[in-house]
Amino acid sequence: MIPVKLTLINFLSYREATLDFRGLHTACICGANGAGKSSLLEAITWAMWGKTRAVTEDDVIHTGATDVRVDFEFTFAQQTYRVIRTRHKGSAGKLQFQIATDNNGFRALGTKGLKATQEQIYNHINLDYDTFINSAYLRQGKADEFMLLKPNERKDILAKLLKLEQYEELAEKAKDVARGYKVKTELLKETLAQFSSKLPEKPAITLELEQVSTVIAKLQSQQQSTREQLEQLQRVKHEREQLLNQLSVTETRYRDSQQDRHRLSQQRLIAQQEIAELQAFIAQESVIKTNYQTLVALKAREEVLEQKLTRYEKLQQEIQAREKQLQQQRHALELVLQQYQTTLQGYEKDAEKVRQILSNADSVADGLVQLRKHQEHLNQLDRLQQQVTPLAKRRDALKIEIERFKAKSEAELKQLSQLEAQLNQVISEKPQKLQALQEVNEQIQILDNRRNYQARVEEKLQDSHSLIEKLKERIRNLEQQLSELKIKQDSLQQSDAICPLCEQPLDEHHLHQVVSVKAEQQHNIEAQIWSTKEEIAKCTRKRDELIAELNQIKTELTEYDRLQKKDTRLEAELENIQLQYENSKQIKAQIEEIERAIANHSYAPSQTQELERIELQLQNLNYDEKTHSIVREEEKRWRWAENKQRDIEIAQTEQNRLNENIPKLIAQLEQTQHQISELEHNSTFQSQIQQITAAITELDYSRTEHNQVKADLRAASSWEVNYQRLLQAQQDYPRKQESLQTIDHREQEIEAEQKERLEKLTQLQQTLGTMTDNSGEIQTLEQQSQSYIDKLQELSRQQGSLEQSLRQLEEQELQQQETLANLKQIKTKHRVYEELANAFGKKGIQSLMIENILPYLEAQSNHILARLTGNQLHVSFVAQKQNKTSDKTTETLEIIIADSQGTRPYETYSGGEAFRINFAVRLALSKLLAQRAGTSLQLLVIDEGFGTQDQDGCGRLIAAINAIAEDFACILTVTHMQQFKEAFQTHIEVRKTSQGSQLSLSS
Repeated sequence: MIPVKLTLINFLSYREATLDFRGLHTACICGANGAGKSSLLEAITWAMWGKTRAVTEDDVIHTGATDVRVDFEFTFAQQTYRVIRTRHKGSAGKLQFQIATDNNGFRALGTKGLKATQEQIYNHINLDYDTFINSAYLRQGKADEFMLLKPNERKDILAKLLKLEQYEELAEKAKDVARGYKVKTELLKETLAQFSSKLPEKPAITLELEQVSTVIAKLQSQQQSTREQLEQLQRVKHEREQLLNQLSVTETRYRDSQQDRHRLSQQRLIAQQEIAELQAFIAQESVIKTNYQTLVALKAREEVLEQKLTRYEKLQQEIQAREKQLQQQRHALELVLQQYQTTLQGYEKDAEKVRQILSNADSVADGLVQLRKHQEHLNQLDRLQQQVTPLAKRRDALKIEIERFKAKSEAELKQLSQLEAQLNQVISEKPQKLQALQEVNEQIQILDNRRNYQARVEEKLQDSHSLIEKLKERIRNLEQQLSELKIKQDSLQQSDAICPLCEQPLDEHHLHQVVSVKAEQQHNIEAQIWSTKEEIAKCTRKRDELIAELNQIKTELTEYDRLQKKDTRLEAELENIQLQYENSKQIKAQIEEIERAIANHSYAPSQTQELERIELQLQNLNYDEKTHSIVREEEKRWRWAENKQRDIEIAQTEQNRLNENIPKLIAQLEQTQHQISELEHNSTFQSQIQQITAAITELDYSRTEHNQVKADLRAASSWEVNYQRLLQAQQDYPRKQESLQTIDHREQEIEAEQKERLEKLTQLQQTLGTMTDNSGEIQTLEQQSQSYIDKLQELSRQQGSLEQSLRQLEEQELQQQETLANLKQIKTKHRVYEELANAFGKKGIQSLMIENILPYLEAQSNHILARLTGNQLHVSFVAQKQNKTSDKTTETLEIIIADSQGTRPYETYSGGEAFRINFAVRLALSKLLAQRAGTSLQLLVIDEGFGTQDQDGCGRLIAAINAIAEDFACILTVTHMQQFKEAFQTHIEVRKTSQGSQLSLSS
């Protein structure tokens, strides 16, 4: 991957910046600390993989902005690509992956979604973030990380860099599968044990099933005989019950007919009574009709009077409406008259007020003269005040500002003095911190030795567990052999014993020999079992001792993490003390400068000069605030004259208006009085009222006569009811006579039915007398039949249960055979996955792969180190070492460093030497990782450690970079050192400004 162009918008410290890499081979990114050098390189990792040092994703957005965008163009495998990553604060980011076209443009590689696009980038360049930062990007603060790790931790890190954790995951998966197969094996063994305990029950169940079937057949025969007897008796009983039912029905019908005869007799009496009443009412026909005709005449007269009443009430309403309209007009005119009178009174009062105001016109004129005089003097003073006011405000502001500068300087002096005291207190703790750090390192070294010993104890414990399991397996095999031997010995006790080898009958002599041999074999096996159990007991005691020792070591190692943290904290505190020492020098200089300024009053020179100039201007203006206040009060005192003059002008206008309006209002008042008089005597409403009164007289309506007619109608109301009853009686009389004849005919029919039913009752009673009740015998047979049914049901359930058990045993026989076959397959798979777990583990493929790449890593490291040190340093990688207490080897990754005087620990080398070693190993690792990723390492970014080099070391480092430059298409170094900067022809200058970090190229 070779960079072509990088464009940043609102990324970290940058607002807008563009860097064109074309034509750059080796370049130096330089600038002050915090200017944004590392941020420039992190823009590449954020664009490609979305990864930076930022804690949250929104932290990459420039302060004050809401969006961020980075465009990164690069070439890979002779093809140009562009990646565009954007993000809006608080929302998900977006990613585009594009490829260059022939017309100097780009087209998208058609994938939607951030995750899918990220995968497509990896598929094209075959490079992920971890591989990049561990190969092409030597990040700030990470150069010595690999070298400072302990050997076993270093090997774990190398395995992660080589992505060997996938084999560890495969090993864990294989272990999980093996454990699953082991559990299945145990479950299948338990299942087989259950089958072995149940299958011997099959013969007994078969015999019991046959016995139950025989008893069921016998009971079924007995139950059939009983059922036939019971059915015969039930038929006889059913016939008798039918006859009893007929007898009951006949008796009921006979009683019903007697009740019908009684009811018809009652109905005849009622009909005869109703016919007599109808005859008596019809006899009054002439009187009822005469009364009805009188009632019709009264109704006709009442209808005429109701019509007159309606007309009378309507005329009365019209009179009331006309009188109401007349009253409303009179009231309206009276209101208008009252308003005119009120307005005239108001005009007269206003005229009196105007005369009083106009009487003061002379005194008001004198007051106006005095007011104009004081107003002119006040205007002169106001103009002078406008010149003085801004000068006075500026004078007061300058005094406050000078005092604030003085207070600020004093507060800053006090704060710096306190800070200096605090820093001196921190610096004084350096000897104690150094002593504490040395003690912690000694304790950590002791615990490191205990951790190594812990690993050896754990190996011994694992070996002890394995040995105990093997011994237990051996005992199980011996016990199995002993069991088989006892079976053979039991077979030799039979009279027709045969030879276990040739299967021929044994005579007494050979039988004795065979028995002796088997007894000796039994003794040997029992002895082996006993000795093996003794060995298990010894191993168990040894295992318990190892467990106790391991627990003791773990208890001791609980302090390890705390000491590591304390060691890190102490180192950080010592670095901070050194930094505080440098800060204290700067603070002391600042204190001396502030004290001089306070002594000379030079903390605000420009403000002091401006204040003196303003004071001189105020003296020349000669403005007096007291005189201004007196003149303003006099002006206010004579301002009444101006108000009174306005009142006089308004009064003159009002006088003219009143002189014009009062005569008009008097004329309108007299006209309204005349209209009221005309309304009382000559209006149209009066003539309409007289016409309506004449119409009422002509109507001739009498309320007395109307009330008398209504009273007569109420008294004759029953005449209409009698007339309607007469009409109804004339209709009902023929029907009632016909109904009486029907009742007589029905009585004759019921009398004949009663005679017939009485004869049938006598016949049924005689037949039932010849039949007996067999209910007791039927109940006895039903109980006996139910007893057979209960027994058969119980036996059927027992038979079904036995048949089910027999079927289950037959199924279990088949399942036993399938389980045995399945157990054999699972045991085979269990062994296979155990072997795979060991093969994929750290001591398998992973260890082999590391051993295979170490020669390449060592050769590359020494090749680079030779350029950096002039063949003065050499490194060796050791993957295994011999245990001091056993013949076994331990997996490790030690780095042995040698110079012209021999080998010595990494910590004893100087900072410059250590950096050159780190640089060589890291660069060799970078090439190795790039090679394993299937890509060539064409970009190298070095953001680390040049400040540790002396002049000679810097020269060698620059020479080494130039020497390896031909291996890379682009090398970028990051530094703030001037001598290192001058070694490169091309400089990428980074500056921090108020508009964000800015870039510039120089040669």
